[in-house]
Amino acid sequence: MRKRDYYSDPAIAGDYDAWRFGSAGGRYVDERERAAIVRLAADVPKNAKILDLPTGTGRVTAQLVDAGFTSVIAADASLPMLQLTRSRASNVRGTMQTDAFDVALQPASIDALLSIRFLFHFATPEPFLREAQRLLKPNGSLIFDTIRWTPRAIPGPMQRLLGGRIWTSSPRTLTKQLEAAGFRVVATESLFALPSLCYRFIPRPFMPLMERIDRAVGKSLLTKTFWHVVKV
Repeated sequence: MRKRDYYSDPAIAGDYDAWRFGSAGGRYVDERERAAIVRLAADVPKNAKILDLPTGTGRVTAQLVDAGFTSVIAADASLPMLQLTRSRASNVRGTMQTDAFDVALQPASIDALLSIRFLFHFATPEPFLREAQRLLKPNGSLIFDTIRWTPRAIPGPMQRLLGGRIWTSSPRTLTKQLEAAGFRVVATESLFALPSLCYRFIPRPFMPLMERIDRAVGKSLLTKTFWHVVKV
């Protein structure tokens, strides 16, 4: 799989955070995303067994540990990403290298599954939703994000530089897909008037204006949606 190879490249993994979150706009995106995840996970018990898949560089894993969650497992297909997570979140319960569509855990073995910046890498969510259904206990939580619109959904040369194409999702269509897969939507939160990578290039003096625009734009026009759904 080309994307797996891309994110398993030590150079890509090593530069991931600096490239996406190293500027003032990138840090703004990172902070708002992590805050939204913690808000959506507010009803998940602190002692819940949580799988962060894919963990990437561990920014969400570390956020969960810092928020008081005591049983977080970080998983990823990329060994370089897992190595970064181990250095970033030393208090994580454990790490595992695994295929996100065939996770090496028993059925109904986790209380919550976080999957951030992942589902939009695939044309259809159904295969991953089936695996989430298998892994989660009854009433278990799945927290993830999707994208409404982005230039990266258009095939072209830029995709080769960024690891490949990503796919957009209509919240209405995705809600139906979730229901068909045996999930119920608990809450959603929408962020960002522009695709998140665009903030990487906004000069620092313009960020206060961009923040005001983000908070003024109607929910239906924002580009990214975070979801909290539960297994029915």
